[in-house]
Amino acid sequence: MLAYCADYAKANSFQETLKRCCGHVVHTVCAITLAMFTFGVCVTYLVVIGDMWDKVFEFAISDPEVRQSWFLDRRFIITLTSLALILPISFPKRIAFLRYPSPDSWSDIFYVLPAICFGYQCHINSVPVYAELRGRPNLRLYGLVAGLGIGVTFIIYFGVGTFGYLSFGSHCSADILVNYPPTLHVIVGLAMLAVNIYSSYPIYEFCGRSAISTVLIQYCGWSAEKWSSIERRFRYISTVVWYTVSLLLALFVPNIGPLIGLMGSLAAFFVFSYPGLALLSVMLQVKPEKVNVRHKALMAVSIFYILLGVFFFGLTFSQAVVQIIRTV
Repeated sequence: MLAYCADYAKANSFQETLKRCCGHVVHTVCAITLAMFTFGVCVTYLVVIGDMWDKVFEFAISDPEVRQSWFLDRRFIITLTSLALILPISFPKRIAFLRYPSPDSWSDIFYVLPAICFGYQCHINSVPVYAELRGRPNLRLYGLVAGLGIGVTFIIYFGVGTFGYLSFGSHCSADILVNYPPTLHVIVGLAMLAVNIYSSYPIYEFCGRSAISTVLIQYCGWSAEKWSSIERRFRYISTVVWYTVSLLLALFVPNIGPLIGLMGSLAAFFVFSYPGLALLSVMLQVKPEKVNVRHKALMAVSIFYILLGVFFFGLTFSQAVVQIIRTV
């Protein structure tokens, strides 16, 4: 769907596709949603960092009293390591330097939607990938590439979910790493994950910062010269504010379950609603005398996708809010 709309609009990115197909208003809403989503991902990463270091200290230090020391407190460690490893690489203008258990009823299936939307949400990157394929337009080749990528991801996620359920059953935590004992194998896995998380935070911050700058430039009416003169100041100030607020939230969030719920609700827009809006806009631009059964079918599919995204957003967002209220 996105590839078809990108070909129609001759666009090379997700945001550009929405802008050319749906106009400035939808493009702005998408940018705001993207900023909120990437910010939530950054908070989630910081919480996972705290969980990882808890396991490392549990493995390396056998004395419980020593682990209770202030300098080993998860809040202090999250702050210290993120200041040293994340904040310094979040300032650059470009990122080229970074080469559950079985449900009791059918309705319980909806509780896994946030994790699915959060984990499988790759729609923002799909259009740039399609733009780089040879012989564009080539929807068949893109379908093969996307299918293989999603298939590999599904196998990995399915394996993790299956082994997690078989190992811990109903006691499986939102962050599955917390459930495993602090053995050498687990610590090695945590080290590999840490490299990914510490390097991924700046990428998501960069995407969120770019989305915010897009909205500011559009609605403040800044020229290219004006933006060039204030871009450096904006970049440093926005990065510090972004990091500080995400850190403060991460320090007081007990687990990533509610965060995944909130991010999954936002991701539902990228997975369903925005592609549906783009396709609907393309279909509405077809001249009435040229409308056939195929166009009507695509229009029905696009409306279904839009409504499905709104439904999933409302459902998963309300679930996340209820979960947050229960944990407070």
